[in-house]
Amino acid sequence: MNVISRTRSALVTAGLALGLLTLSLLCLDLSGCASLGLAPATGAQEQLAYAYAGVTAALNTLASATSSGVVSSAEATTVNADILAVKSALDTANAAMSTNEPAAVQAITAATATLATISSYLACEQAKEASCPPP
Repeated sequence: MNVISRTRSALVTAGLALGLLTLSLLCLDLSGCASLGLAPATGAQEQLAYAYAGVTAALNTLASATSSGVVSSAEATTVNADILAVKSALDTANAAMSTNEPAAVQAITAATATLATISSYLACEQAKEASCPPP
């Protein structure tokens, strides 16, 4: 496989992963998920599951963007730390779910907002826009 084919393949993979990240974030919102014909998150556990899917998609998107040269190694290190911080917040929310569901839902909402910022950043980098604000 030549360099152009590998680069094109990596960009397609990054695009698919970014699409999955966007999709998982949309499904946390009732109207966003319904507009896609998908089942929306109806409770805290489903919101948590969609958020974890968003973390996985973000990591996959970042890996693809890094391997295709869309994101530098230094940028990837920073974004990876941000994604892992979101996962840690979700782990904390999951642990609190049985004792303090309202606080857990607030943590999930905050983590999802951070994932949306990361998604926007990665989409901006993929589009090769002039200035992409870091997440």
